[in-house]
Amino acid sequence: MVEIGPKSLLETTPCQVDVNGGRYLLHERNDSEIALYSAICPHQRGRVKPRDDVFLCPNHRWKFDPETGECLTGANETLPSVSVQVREDRLYADKLP
Repeated sequence: MVEIGPKSLLETTPCQVDVNGGRYLLHERNDSEIALYSAICPHQRGRVKPRDDVFLCPNHRWKFDPETGECLTGANETLPSVSVQVREDRLYADKLP
């Protein structure tokens, strides 16, 4: 298991988190499932950030759906993600995306 951080991170999702030196996006989806997405754009490895109601790569304006990680700008790409569990007020993932 990989510890992501305190449960209090869920108060401001989507949010950027650093885990073991990597950059990720933490999001509590509409179905109450918690997901951890890679914050690295599959196009040219730009840093994806939460913006309004999407995840956005500022390099080429690729947009991703925070609920699924799917690209919304025409490319057949998806941000890798894993499910997150809450245990004793801490967030954990089985592995990193």
